[in-house]
Amino acid sequence: MRMTRMSVLAVLVLAAVVRADEPKKAEGEKHWGYTHDITPSKWGQVSPTCASGTHQSPIALSTKHVKAQTPEQALEFSWSKSTGELVDTGHSYQVNLKPGNFITYGGTRYDLAQFHFHSPSEHTVDGKAAPMEAHFVHKTADGKLGVVAVLLRQGSTASPFAPVLTALPASGETRTVEVDLPALLPADHKHFAYSGSLTTPPCSEEVLWIVRVAKDGVSKAAMDALSARYPKDARPVQALHERTVEIAP
Repeated sequence: MRMTRMSVLAVLVLAAVVRADEPKKAEGEKHWGYTHDITPSKWGQVSPTCASGTHQSPIALSTKHVKAQTPEQALEFSWSKSTGELVDTGHSYQVNLKPGNFITYGGTRYDLAQFHFHSPSEHTVDGKAAPMEAHFVHKTADGKLGVVAVLLRQGSTASPFAPVLTALPASGETRTVEVDLPALLPADHKHFAYSGSLTTPPCSEEVLWIVRVAKDGVSKAAMDALSARYPKDARPVQALHERTVEIAP
């Protein structure tokens, strides 16, 4: 088929418009994801640690293969009602918090910086995943990370997560939210503890993990709102290798 000069010009203009609408990527940047771009099995292309690390997270937790936690590793929460900035990071919804909230584990203070969500849960317990998992990311004064994970189940009553999950912003927007942090913790103090990694690139290791399970959780409507934007943003479980998982009553 022959094309006129005007036809060729129209095609070139259309191609330029399409390219202008595509996301701009930095030169050499590799975009990781869960269902497209570089998926979890290929995250080693973004950071070698994701593929070669031996202390990776999440893991499959078992109530039968754990070690009792020693009193020296006591966990204490110093959380209060706080104001945060809710953002869409492009991988999840995240609430950035002002300084002031922290945990103490084994005598070490970890300051709370932010929390975000994964759907379904990244950790499993006795082979079962939960519909959602919240990660509360803490950091020590010298930069070590500690994450408190809460596995969330579907509940019928009003959830303390509702003020966040009912105010989800559009991409590029930021919203101020009031968060009752203590109310977000399960009443059951039992938790798992182990040494792992970030569950997203660069998958840095030597991260303290505290994992708790909520007996109830968030409403189906709130879960649907999250999954509408991120239907799957969970890394598969990783090999335990020689690590020990502790449990506290």
